[in-house]
Amino acid sequence: MKKLLASLILVFLTDIAFAVNIRIEVNPPAPVKEENFQVIFKIRSPSNSQPYISFDPGFAEVLGKKSSGVSISTTIVNGRVSTVREASYIFDLIAPRAGRLNLKDIVVDIDGTKTRLPNKVIKITSTRTSPQNYFLQAEVSNVNPFLGEGFNVNYYLYYRYSMSIIGHEILRFPSLNNFIKRFYMPSSKVETIEKDGYMYSRKLIYSARLYPEKEGELKIDPVKIKIQYPKRTRGGVGFFGFGLTQYATKSISSKQVKIKVRSFEGIEIPKNYSGLIGDNNFRLEVTRNKYMVNEAIELKLIVEGEGALEKFESPKLLLKDELEEFDTKSSFEEINHIRGRKTFEYTYLPRKAFSDPERIFKISIFDSTKMEFIDKEIKIPALVVSGQAFNGYSNQSVEGKSKSKNENLNLQKEIALKGILGPITEVNKMAESWIRVLIIFVASIIIFILAVEGFELLKRYRLPKEVTVLNFDLKRNGVDYHRLFRLLYYLKNSNMKEVEDIKLIVSNSELSDSAKGYFTKALEVGEIVSFSDKGDENNSFHYEDKYFKELLSKIGRMKHNESLQ
Repeated sequence: MKKLLASLILVFLTDIAFAVNIRIEVNPPAPVKEENFQVIFKIRSPSNSQPYISFDPGFAEVLGKKSSGVSISTTIVNGRVSTVREASYIFDLIAPRAGRLNLKDIVVDIDGTKTRLPNKVIKITSTRTSPQNYFLQAEVSNVNPFLGEGFNVNYYLYYRYSMSIIGHEILRFPSLNNFIKRFYMPSSKVETIEKDGYMYSRKLIYSARLYPEKEGELKIDPVKIKIQYPKRTRGGVGFFGFGLTQYATKSISSKQVKIKVRSFEGIEIPKNYSGLIGDNNFRLEVTRNKYMVNEAIELKLIVEGEGALEKFESPKLLLKDELEEFDTKSSFEEINHIRGRKTFEYTYLPRKAFSDPERIFKISIFDSTKMEFIDKEIKIPALVVSGQAFNGYSNQSVEGKSKSKNENLNLQKEIALKGILGPITEVNKMAESWIRVLIIFVASIIIFILAVEGFELLKRYRLPKEVTVLNFDLKRNGVDYHRLFRLLYYLKNSNMKEVEDIKLIVSNSELSDSAKGYFTKALEVGEIVSFSDKGDENNSFHYEDKYFKELLSKIGRMKHNESLQ
């Protein structure tokens, strides 16, 4: 009987050694709304397999998952060797509001054996009692802009002054729909500031200049990142007193920011309003002001300032009936984080002679600080076009007008001098003159037609200057998110008016499937390289001639089709 009892005790202890033990912890114990917290599954099991954990997060959002703290222990019970593996599986969550958060339908699957756990209730509070060690915040320079008024949004990573960050990686970029967007390479500079009574270090990880395209309430999307930081240091290990530093990772997300875009309701908008807000200047460059009929007139308008120049269209400067206007070429470039430059190149072809006096062209901008519209003046110099569409060699009629004495004398001299060539009568002279005029007339028409067709052909297949420059920079310097974004944005057509996501623009374009895959991957690589600490180690993406040639061909064809409409 005693032997039987001892055997049962040994079997019971063996079962305990092989049992699965699961604990759920929350860090911090009292999470705050709109701030990250962790749900930690600590699992002790004899299995070496990775468990599958599932649960319903309720009104919270799961930001990410990771495993850490794996330990293995071996025991011998009743002559049987058992190995137990203990690991922690961490889920990063965020709750948008305070209240009782109920995690339900919790199931842990290990080697096909499912363990169902009771619901876990977490109390989400409205305010925190202690400062955060790490958090991400979107800071907006203007939460109440006018329609089309530019403002900056900076995403800062904050961490307590006594702590440090080893590195970070952006997991999710903001889509920022309903905005014109300009992205900027963040500085690696770390600042020290006071916030909520505590000292923090902060680092800019993502930055953009935005121009709202819709009125009313708009949302600034959050950015989600993963950070690596030293968890703790153990001092005095062994005789020499070495310390061991453990590193941990954590996924954090910024809060969504809402802004209210103002309309011009109640404000009288002038007819010549350009749509530009802030400090903007206009400059017209004209090489000369005297031309001949059928000679191209070229003007260059340069606009610099704070406005949304990407959507600013060329103003109509010359409206003479005698002028034929060709498509205006435009290019845009960024000067700094706030200002940009847009250049318009006009080409006109005068069909008749005319003169146009010097005049002032007025265009209006809006000053949001003074709440008034301001007229900017563009000085258009006087233009003089001379000549005719066809210039004959003689206005003399063959029906009755006699020549002057001097003309007759000259004719007689010419006849005498050319006597050895045969008799030349006045009738022959006139016939020869008219034949020569006819030949010149026909030749002029042919040359004119060829010139116009050549000009049209050249204009038809000429890419915008910015496209050529961006393509050259990408080929020379490799993948760059900002340049690639601006180049691919040229694929946007009239059917994509509401589409602002650059990946959707690529997906909806007429590029081949392989080219779409290439550029989508290039954008992803460009995002990582431009906005994470990984630097060039991820920049293994190379410029592929065949895909960029296809892209430039599609852009050229789109520009040609637009000119025909």
